[in-house]
Amino acid sequence: MTAKTALLVLDGAGYSEDPTGNVVTEEKMPKLFGLMNRHGFAQLEAAGEAVGLQDGHVGNSEVGHLSLGAGRTILSSLSRINDAFHTGQWGQNEVWQEIAKSDRLHIIGLLSDAGVHAHWSSLLQSAKLAAAAGIKELVLHPVLDGVDSQAGSAPRLLAELRESLEDVPNVRLGVVIGRRWFCDRSGNLDVTREYVRHLKGESPLAELDDGAIERHLQDNPSEVDFPGHLVAGGITVADGEAVLMTSHRADRAI
Repeated sequence: MTAKTALLVLDGAGYSEDPTGNVVTEEKMPKLFGLMNRHGFAQLEAAGEAVGLQDGHVGNSEVGHLSLGAGRTILSSLSRINDAFHTGQWGQNEVWQEIAKSDRLHIIGLLSDAGVHAHWSSLLQSAKLAAAAGIKELVLHPVLDGVDSQAGSAPRLLAELRESLEDVPNVRLGVVIGRRWFCDRSGNLDVTREYVRHLKGESPLAELDDGAIERHLQDNPSEVDFPGHLVAGGITVADGEAVLMTSHRADRAI
């Protein structure tokens, strides 16, 4: 008789030997635990370096899509970006010489520490490589997260970005806005066009003072819909200027 095997993927059914906070329990899933107790089981790692992420980063749906059935560890986009930065491969890319023909470079990316759609370290790395390539003026336009990263973390992340940029010459911040207009997937291009108008200085922008994001968070659960602001002394994008986007989810880069 030929044995038959079924592969069942139970989305979200993580298991921990510490039952505190577990949604998957023997009381709720007696059949599953009965099979585990009868036949034994093994646990697989679904986060961090085991699935190609940075150490300490939680897994996500994209990792599952790439990893299931692959038979090997597939590096995430963020891991490949970081590796290319530290090995010098990214800095040797000919795109820097092309961008250097423009006196000013605008760098746009998600201000996130989750690494799902982007990571704020890519903003910093891009700025360092652009400065090394001799680009005369850099303008960073950080997009606040609050979905992949912890809601309310934007003030801390913005402070960390600013501190990290202190050693990068000729860099300033420009437009700051929530990700609602940047990562839209509804198909309504008017949402994206609103962000483009902000970037180009075609819509009114309030000045970003030190407490603007905190005041927004007092009345809103997240920074995801933080309206467009311009940092004091910031610059919007003019026609013909170079723009670099650091998000690594191409399906959201419209």
